[in-house]
Amino acid sequence: MRFFTDTKGRSFPVSRVRKVHEPRKLPDSKVDTVRVDLDGDDAVEVYPSDAKTITEGPIQFIPADAGTYFLYAGDSADDGVYRTTVIGWALCADGNVRAVTPDGPDDGGVSNADTILLPNGRVHRYEEEHASEAAWLAAKFKS
Repeated sequence: MRFFTDTKGRSFPVSRVRKVHEPRKLPDSKVDTVRVDLDGDDAVEVYPSDAKTITEGPIQFIPADAGTYFLYAGDSADDGVYRTTVIGWALCADGNVRAVTPDGPDDGGVSNADTILLPNGRVHRYEEEHASEAAWLAAKFKS
């Protein structure tokens, strides 16, 4: 079971969440908080980072095929290509599917790249599809 902590340090199970509101500043407060409605007509305030944990937290995990990677290329072809292994896909509470690396979903590193190398050698980036990593790089750095 997953839990989150409110601004007062109390823990609640994510299963009690009914709605997560937009961030706001409360009167006499210098920091943003987010109202979270719970079952039983309860509501608590959380910090935005905790709200993100609630809304983007994985609820189901699907293993990725071996040989699936995030790809990241720098600003020029000379920078090389960095890879991060994708170990699975997380269906998250907000309805989005996020790639999972050994450091977790959306780990803040190379996984923030938007390009996926599949085991069959094809490369996907948003609506683009390339036959190979070389074809992706050629398209990325064409003049």
